[in-house]
Amino acid sequence: MTELDVVLDVFQGFVSEYKETVESSVCRRAIERLYNKVSDHLLETITEVKECTELKKKNTKIVNSINKKRRHLIEVKSNLIKREIHLRKVQKEYAELKDRYTDLKSGTTFLDDFKDLQMRYLEHRNNNPGEKEKYGLSSLPSLLLEARGVLGAEEQLQNINFKLQQAIGN
Repeated sequence: MTELDVVLDVFQGFVSEYKETVESSVCRRAIERLYNKVSDHLLETITEVKECTELKKKNTKIVNSINKKRRHLIEVKSNLIKREIHLRKVQKEYAELKDRYTDLKSGTTFLDDFKDLQMRYLEHRNNNPGEKEKYGLSSLPSLLLEARGVLGAEEQLQNINFKLQQAIGN
């Protein structure tokens, strides 16, 4: 019950009491018309106030719903950003692991091929023990190893020669 309902109630009571005190029928009809117009206006105002109150309640519910959905949207966006960052990190790790896998695969293939080559070499050496080894340009590392042995022998001969010269010179 609103203030306007109270005013309407009091106004109805006042008009009823006042009409009883008035003796003229013209005045009573005038009072009745005034009462009807004021009553209609108050009832219309009461209806509009109730509609306005209901609209305010609905508006409040809608605003609350919008705010709730906005918070949820912000939370979802934040979660999406975090997941995108995590996805990029996982993709980077995946690319690195894929590169490592490729490198390991290449290394394994190389080692298998090297093992096969070594086996064939040993088999060839066993089948042909008297054959002298020949080095081409492709086996430069082998030549370097052999040269190191020759250089070591040369150094030993120089040491022996130096000691002999000292022994003769003394």
